Amino acid sequence: MSVISVEQRIMERIAWGQVALGSERRVNMNDQGHALVSQGLPPLAELARNGKIFTKMVGNGATFKAPLTAIPAIATAATWFLFNDNDATSKACLIPLRAFAYLASGTVAAGLALAVQIPKGAQTRFTADYAAVVESSSIGLSTTSGAWLGNAKTMIGAQGAWELFWNGDNAATATIMGGGITVDLLGERIIKPQYGMALEVISGAGTTPLFGVGVTFAVCDLDVA
Repeated sequence: MSVISVEQRIMERIAWGQVALGSERRVNMNDQGHALVSQGLPPLAELARNGKIFTKMVGNGATFKAPLTAIPAIATAATWFLFNDNDATSKACLIPLRAFAYLASGTVAAGLALAVQIPKGAQTRFTADYAAVVESSSIGLSTTSGAWLGNAKTMIGAQGAWELFWNGDNAATATIMGGGITVDLLGERIIKPQYGMALEVISGAGTTPLFGVGVTFAVCDLDVA
């Protein structure tokens, strides 16, 4: 991210930090015009305050899906796919913050992972969520994100790298709500308009385990390559 350095004359009283009246300060700002200053709010609170954080998840009443036992190849259908349907000419990007999978029924085998990948290139557009997917703003707004969470979406483009997040030797039944995995994605991925992110739950066969997934993400206008 580019950082724009601006000089600003700050007129203030001698106060905390012993800043003199009429002193000059160099104020660093990012390319969205936000001053880079000491953090005064919890992480992500500013994005939340501005209604930029959303969660999409497969909710009650859905037909949940079995985990894979191996990472799929490109040109196969991703079990779960988060798609940015904002206009290709816009700057509205999705920044995944957290992803999760939860056991809806059955018993998962020992060992559970969540794999994510952003395929290389724009993806085939789809314009609706999978059945029973729900979306909410982190501050309860009625606005929507412009994203869809779909099932069985064929990935196109060159093979990308899958990143696996491991949940150790997890083994639990859905009845105790202990089977699942949550991973922090740390804002390291950016989903441009008409691009997407694939998600796969990977585990052993278990006893007919079925999973739902969800993603928490921010929507920000960004200049990206």
